[in-house]
Amino acid sequence: MNLLFSFILGIIQGVTEFLPLSSSGHLLLAEYFFNIPGNLFFNLLLHLATLLAVILFFWKEFIYCIKNPFSKQTLSLLISTIFTTILAIGLSKIPGLVEGVVLGPSFIITSIILVVSELISRRKKNKYKNSKITYKKACLVGIVQGVAVLPGISRSGSTISFLRSIGIGDEESSKFSFLMSIPIIIGGMIFEILKNQSAISHIGFGSCIIGFLSSFIFGLASLWIFSKLLKSSKWWVFAPYLFVLGVTITIWQYVI
Repeated sequence: MNLLFSFILGIIQGVTEFLPLSSSGHLLLAEYFFNIPGNLFFNLLLHLATLLAVILFFWKEFIYCIKNPFSKQTLSLLISTIFTTILAIGLSKIPGLVEGVVLGPSFIITSIILVVSELISRRKKNKYKNSKITYKKACLVGIVQGVAVLPGISRSGSTISFLRSIGIGDEESSKFSFLMSIPIIIGGMIFEILKNQSAISHIGFGSCIIGFLSSFIFGLASLWIFSKLLKSSKWWVFAPYLFVLGVTITIWQYVI
């Protein structure tokens, strides 16, 4: 993989990881149109870069979880991780799913999720404004995150939308969503390295560095943009784009 493509894929990962667009779905599209062989290790490396961006952005909450392993927030994150892992492993064993066989419909589903959750959260905003994340809600959002293993289903979009729709505040929803991504990304990275320790040799050290840095920098930028959009309740504006993209890909996949 040359340095330019590594840089482009890093930008795509950084921009789409935190905005409700599905980074895995857009990486698949980029790999197809640029004729780049998919490499799970490289994709996980890009996710690791955005993971560091999350830790930097939410460093106070991250340190709190480390220092308080038995706090309600930390245990809730652990519970959600368990349910995510179980479901993600199950779905990954179904042929074609994680390779994008339902990529088009998944983008459409994400667009619908954004719109519906926005309508629901507006209705429940005052009624459940003090709602907190319980262990039961942690289980449910963990399942939602597990479904997001499918390319085209936005992890951040689906989990934050779910939390907002059950009455969790915008700030707490985004914080919990991004914190619960940390153990999943770390676990996936370790698993992939152990499974294929020679994967990095197929990419090149320079490409790894360029991809990592571009993903990290643009990830921080998109986190800042995301925080502004969420506070203004305008993050559903991505729904039309996702819907058109999903319909186009669906026609391309199943009709043409």
